[in-house]
Amino acid sequence: MRDYLWHLEVDPSVLLISPYPLKLEYQTFDRYGPNGTATHIPTLGILKVDGGVIYADVVSEAILQEQWFRERSRGQLEQAYADQFGASYSIITELAIHMQPRMDNVRRLWRDNRARDPQAMRAVRRVIDGLGGGATTIGWIVDLSRYEDREAAVACVLQLAISGEVQIDLGMPISENTRVTFVTADGIDGED
Repeated sequence: MRDYLWHLEVDPSVLLISPYPLKLEYQTFDRYGPNGTATHIPTLGILKVDGGVIYADVVSEAILQEQWFRERSRGQLEQAYADQFGASYSIITELAIHMQPRMDNVRRLWRDNRARDPQAMRAVRRVIDGLGGGATTIGWIVDLSRYEDREAAVACVLQLAISGEVQIDLGMPISENTRVTFVTADGIDGED
């Protein structure tokens, strides 16, 4: 669960995270039709910046295999959350949470988000404001900033990614070669 919270904390599209946010009562079905009701309390409620809501259960793969009813009731829960709240529902396991290199990148973002160097941030922001869009790399931004502590400047670029001011690809290991795209009023610069 902690590792999934790290994912959410560094995701700029997440506005709010709530543990055990509500109790859902929903209709259950068997092969003959409706057969009663059940209740469900999700592990997390996630409010997105765009207003979307996701309810999620964070479950280990072993428990998911042992509690076969979770997978069987997934479709009913997805439908109930959509019908009652206009929200989506998912089951998250450690296989999705610990996928590499994303998990290492999330750990790095989380660690670097705690570092504070106002001078490095000013230098990095000046470069980003001067570039005015397009795409570049973390290393190029750091080079142009001419800040003496490269790690602090890299941390500032990553902090801007966490805040949603720039976007980086977490599907590849973070390095100075990581591509950076700029967020504009119309969305990500360079996307249709």
